[in-house]
Amino acid sequence: MRIALDFDGTYTEHPALWDAFIALAKAHGHTVNVVTLRHPVHDRIGVDRRLEQLGAGIVYCDGRPKHEVAKERGLSYTIWIEDDPRCVHEGSRINEEQLAAWRKNDVHKAPDRREGEKKSPPLHRRS
Repeated sequence: MRIALDFDGTYTEHPALWDAFIALAKAHGHTVNVVTLRHPVHDRIGVDRRLEQLGAGIVYCDGRPKHEVAKERGLSYTIWIEDDPRCVHEGSRINEEQLAAWRKNDVHKAPDRREGEKKSPPLHRRS
């Protein structure tokens, strides 16, 4: 299987669970990529090395529909694990002002979050 795993609101909710899932999926020959609406420069997820060590790729979509970005990169997934499935085909629904406020919060840049630590608010939800 080729599995696309969302970051904000999915991976961030329980990183240890998803790390174990990625390791187990890889051990059974499956492909797992973290596919995120984040920007590859401004919104790095902070756990890139750990995901790379687990063998998961990271696909940054910069607010664009995840399915569209994956297709452009020659990627296809048999399973999408996503807390807001609309993001797969619609992309981000937040405006520039909301994005600026989210970035100013700076919680999303905290390196190597674990359970019990402050989590990133979802990038794709309107408040």
